[in-house]
This record gives sequence, structure tokens and C-alpha cells, in this order.
Amino acid sequence: MNIIRQLYRAFLGYFSSFCAFFKLTGSVQDEILSSTKKSIEQFKSWGFYDESATRPSILMAAGHGYGNVGDEAQCGACVSRWRRVAPGCQITLFSPNPAYTRALHNERAEWAPRVAWFRSNTNGFYFGQWSFFRPFFFLLRLRLELSCRFFRANIPFSLLHHREQTILQLIKEHDVIHISGGGFLTGKTRSRLWENCLLMRMCQLLNKPYMLTGHNIGVFQDASDRTIAKMGLSGAAMIGLRDRGISEAEISELGIAGDHVRSTCDDALLCDRLDSDAVKAYLNITGLDSDQPSVAVQFHNWGQEAAERQKIEQRFAEICDKIVTEHGLQIVFIAMTPSDVEPEQRVLSLMKETAVFAPYSPDYKVVRGIIAGSRMVLTLKHHPIVFAQGEGVPIVAVALDDYYYLKNKGALDNTGHGNYLISVDKFYTDSTETMIDQAIRERVEIRKKMLSWVHEMAAIELKPYRNALSDLPKKLYN
Repeated sequence: MNIIRQLYRAFLGYFSSFCAFFKLTGSVQDEILSSTKKSIEQFKSWGFYDESATRPSILMAAGHGYGNVGDEAQCGACVSRWRRVAPGCQITLFSPNPAYTRALHNERAEWAPRVAWFRSNTNGFYFGQWSFFRPFFFLLRLRLELSCRFFRANIPFSLLHHREQTILQLIKEHDVIHISGGGFLTGKTRSRLWENCLLMRMCQLLNKPYMLTGHNIGVFQDASDRTIAKMGLSGAAMIGLRDRGISEAEISELGIAGDHVRSTCDDALLCDRLDSDAVKAYLNITGLDSDQPSVAVQFHNWGQEAAERQKIEQRFAEICDKIVTEHGLQIVFIAMTPSDVEPEQRVLSLMKETAVFAPYSPDYKVVRGIIAGSRMVLTLKHHPIVFAQGEGVPIVAVALDDYYYLKNKGALDNTGHGNYLISVDKFYTDSTETMIDQAIRERVEIRKKMLSWVHEMAAIELKPYRNALSDLPKKLYN
């Protein structure tokens, strides 16, 4: 040990003498820095210099990866915004299906926490079995928090499996963690709520900034949901919401307030779509007359018992028939997920009038394009509302439970059209037909109001992204 110390001191002495001899201070340092910059330019010209280490890196988590068209649209829109504010940024997407996500979005994708931590692809308790999920969660949280503290202190000790530790490594590697929007931070999807709040907790422990955009938050089932939500949300640099008032009230009840909590819009409001010629080519195989006006219709089942489901399907078929007979409009069914296909085909089979079914595609640009060319949208799901608003197309939405009421009402309220939501108590009355009549009759005024709001959102869409980057070290922009 004494020999090592002597060698170390000798090295310092020789180094000091070396610096003094060459007067390695002041102007000489400047000259060296200048020559380094010249060298970098030379290396660039040779093609042997990689600037990736000085570019901001973004780690994104969201609902994408399952073929849900709306979730994929949110992801695609967010990636596009990061590319606009920081063209050279590195983006990594958490996904339950990395190969699929890489192919669809052409970005690096890694296993999402729901797979690495909760084994969602192989164990069913993530999507159910709450009595098992809850104790599993708290044991996992204990292991994660202890291991995270060791990891942060650079102590080579962990209580985690390699796949679990990888999530911490990814957080540490990236500059900003972005939790893109959706309706998964609610008590109705509590496994996702708890998973993502645990991810936020790891960001807190690793001192990594994280932001949220385009969320519905609330419909908490009990006090434990609120406790977990507060744990995660309390450290967010920004909490962007996609409804006006509803989620804000839920967050306020958690004791979270400030300018960083704001309502704007769904991430997918401003996203790409197919042009009209490509849409016509896509729909040609369905038998739709592309020269005649149509209504885009989305239908799905959401936890109803068989008898109630059949009743809803019959009523929905009746509504679609009246759109055809009373307004002379074609019906084209659009599927937002593979699970929409079967219930929509059942409704189509119950109709007396002719309708067509657009083949399902996970590419959100297809559905967005179909909606853009429609006279009106009739939907049970949330993202057809968002797409329609972005294109200035009137909407009548149906909500048969409180989960979709929160999502659909919040979206419609953004443009002042919350009265176009049909709740379960009005669904079986003529209120639905009356609302459809009104939407078609007032189409021009509705479009004008929608596009005015969309213009406002377009003016501010990049602000949260620029704000997130402005807090990072300036070297990331050189």
C-alpha cells in the first residue's frame, strides 16, 4: 500500500512539473480546445465522428405495442414532435412487443416494465387476479427501491433479475423519460396505473426528469389507487391532460397543483394520415362507393354480460340503419383494435341496410384518413373522437360506462361539444337519432369550432418538449 501511495505521489509531482514547464494554463488551454474542434471537423469529413453522445436521449412509455390504433397514433405523434424539436435525438420506446414496435415506428424498442417487472406476456395476473397482483407489487417495489439506491450509489449489489435491472439501466442512460398519454392512469386499468407510477418512482430515485402528456387521470377504485397515483405523479416535471376539468379535479384531490399541471389535448390530435387517393384505394375492396358521402362507425364490447351485449348490438344496428335510410349516407365500420372486428361484424350482420367493413390495420394513418373523408363519426371509443376533431368532422359518441364517459366526455368538452355524448340512459331513446340529425345539420359550424381549437393546440404542441430539453445541460445542443 505504501508503494502505491509513493508511486501516486511521484506521478502527481511529475505531472505538475510537466504542466509548469509547458505553462498549460490560460491561452494555451484555449489553443488546445480550438485544435480539438478543428480535429472534430476533420474527423467528421472522414466520416469517423459520432455525435450521438451529445444528443438528447428520450425514453418513452405509453400504451402502444398491442395494435391499438389510437395508442400507436399517440406514439407516432410524440416521436414526430421529438424529432422536430431535436432532430438528432435518440429515442427508445418501451413496448410489450419490441419487434412489432420497431417495425411500425422505426425506432429502438425495449421490453416494457409490464413485461420485465410484471411478466405480463406470460402471467395472467397483470391483467387480472388483483389479489395476487397487489402483494406482488409491494414486494417488487421493495426490491426495486433497494436495488435502485445501490445502483445510484454505484454499489454492485442488486436484488433484481437481469431483466428487471435493465429498466433501471435504461432510465439512467436517458436524459428525459416521457410517459405518453392515454386512459391507462385510471382505476379502471389499475395494473397499468400502478406499473407506470412505479416507473415514475424509479425516475425519482435516479434523479431523472419525467413528463406526462395527453392523459386522463382518475376513476380511482379506492384509497390505495390514490396513494400510488400521488407517489408517481408528485415528482413529474409536467402533467399534460387531454380533458378539461375532470382529470384536473382528480389530481387536485391528490394534493398536486401548480403550473406544471395543464389541460391541452390528446397526443394523437395532430398526427399524420393517408391522403384521400390512398384511402379510396384502401376502401375499394370493401365495395364502398368513394364518390358518395359516408359515416365512419366504431363499435366494440366492454365487459357487458351476453344478454346486455346482444341488446346493445341490436340497438346500434338500428341506429346505423336509420343513418342510411334517413340521411342517405353509407356506413363504413372502422376497427381500432383487432378485438373490434368481431363485434362490428355482428352489428353489420344485424343491419337491414347495406354497410361495409374496412379491414383492420395497425397503421393509424389509415383510420385517420378514412375519418378525414367522412361526413360524420359515430363511436364508442375515444380516439375516433380525437381523429375527427383533428380533421373537423362532427362526432356523436356513446358511453355505456363511467370509464368511457370520462374519456369521451373529456374529449368532446375540449371543443365545446360535450352535449354530443350519448350516455347509457339515453342510448335506448330517440336522443341518439336526434343528436345525429343535429350533428349532420350543423356540420359546417361544428367544423369551424373544432378547427379553431385545433389551431390553438397546434400553436403550443411543441412547447412541453422544448421545455423538457431546455432543462438539460447545454452540451446536448452543441
